[in-house]
Amino acid sequence: YMGQYQLNMKVFVILSLIAASAFAEPLLTSEFVNSINSKQSKWRATASNKFASMSRAEIQSHLGFRKSNDFNNIPRVSYKHLHEFTVIPAQFDSRTQWPDCIHEIRDQQRCGSCWAFGASEAFSDRLCIATRGRIN
Repeated sequence: YMGQYQLNMKVFVILSLIAASAFAEPLLTSEFVNSINSKQSKWRATASNKFASMSRAEIQSHLGFRKSNDFNNIPRVSYKHLHEFTVIPAQFDSRTQWPDCIHEIRDQQRCGSCWAFGASEAFSDRLCIATRGRIN
């Protein structure tokens, strides 16, 4: 009897997942992308084919963090004192500034090691820039 129960539960879970995914509306619709683009003009939003059919929950599972509304413990830092030492250019493109140091963005899927990817990518980019492309 227990074997039949376990089989029935597995079938129930599978059918529930199929039904839930059938009714989950994709988040990245053309209307959503057009709405973003109509509100700003500094950059262009597009819908990646990878995420096109995913629901909000599926996309959020790739984010790797839990949203919190507790902003009271975030330290406040002011960088206003640096303005007198820094001239910010009107335009900047790292592809032209460091053409030998631009790397593809790696797809981490859901591995949970974004911290390691981020640290190693930042280090390799900084090393490439510091050595003027000799170490890439």
